Amino acid sequence: MAYKLLFIADGITPFTIGGMQRHSHNLVKFLAKNDVEITLGFTVNENEPVPSEKEVLDALEIEPSTNFSFHVFQFQSKKKLPGHYVRGSKEMSAKIYEHFKEQLDGYDAIYCKGLMTWEFAAKRQSGMLKVPLITNFHGYEMFQEAPNLKIRLQHILLLRKVTRQIMERSDYVVSYGAKITNLLKSLGFDKIIEVPSGVVDDWVVQDVEAYTGGKIKVVFLGRYERRKGVQEIHQVIDEYREELSQKFDFHFIGPIPEEVRVNGEHVTYHGEKRDGAIIKSLMSEMDVLLCPSYSEGMPNVILEAMSRGLVIIATNVGAVSLMVGEDNGKLIRDPKPVTIKKALDEIGDEDINEKKTSSLKKIDRFRWSSIAIETLEKLKKASSEVV
Repeated sequence: MAYKLLFIADGITPFTIGGMQRHSHNLVKFLAKNDVEITLGFTVNENEPVPSEKEVLDALEIEPSTNFSFHVFQFQSKKKLPGHYVRGSKEMSAKIYEHFKEQLDGYDAIYCKGLMTWEFAAKRQSGMLKVPLITNFHGYEMFQEAPNLKIRLQHILLLRKVTRQIMERSDYVVSYGAKITNLLKSLGFDKIIEVPSGVVDDWVVQDVEAYTGGKIKVVFLGRYERRKGVQEIHQVIDEYREELSQKFDFHFIGPIPEEVRVNGEHVTYHGEKRDGAIIKSLMSEMDVLLCPSYSEGMPNVILEAMSRGLVIIATNVGAVSLMVGEDNGKLIRDPKPVTIKKALDEIGDEDINEKKTSSLKKIDRFRWSSIAIETLEKLKKASSEVV
């Protein structure tokens, strides 16, 4: 008999862009391929159109069937008020629960992402929800280091208390492993489903695009979000302009605002790209991925860069150490400009191809085709152990 799962996500790609949304997309897609009977509930931003059934099925590469169904919820927030996202999430979670409440007893488990778990966790604690509840906050960034005082206060005042409450009311929390698992244990949680994220097979190249000399191409791929370290990369480029311009070309793929960009013949901004084929093509032209985040879960961008054979420079946060080591790049202790500069200096022409090849070899551990099977086995085991 098929395992029945209700999967609640705060967005999925390509309708909402982000690492958590990409993870949700791939997990649902590959669980469905493994004959899991999935009901998907996901949100779209209030300024985004609600996708049609065909658009959702095409995006997930799922044929119309009785084993998959979905419902889309349009997120509404009170943008003028402080804490609007948290309040909006609470209301949205209640709306999603209300939509599905009559059919909840028919599932083997409920897997919820982030604050969308809110109402489900409350009902689980009260005894109204009888089905095992599994919660995934990805990087649990609100408990990690913040890039500045403003964000730290947001974490402390707005997110930590409610996040912890939701986690305590859940049967299991999900971890990618490494420092994420250590963090959860330090917070007192021991019912942990540990499983890494993955990359889709069609991202993985057969052979590495070898570096043949000349300038080394360094890329940042992602949003302009304070914790991602874009400001620090800009500072490095600006402060060491003359020196670095001789050795490196810097590329940015993502919606980096015009007003914060740095100028230079060795700096290129490609803008936001939503077409996977274009991103793959651009990434294959690069040599090094720079990911100097203050906090992370298990960044898709690192997995995707490894699958294209890139050397990785990344902060040792979240589950990054599962992917990055001296064999395929450099783990840095913090995202300070001086630390980033030192890591760039240590990239040598003589071993860059060896590290690129190592990245490609390591990616075999993180293919969604096998990660989905591992996830399903652990979900089944966790569900059976809940009293």
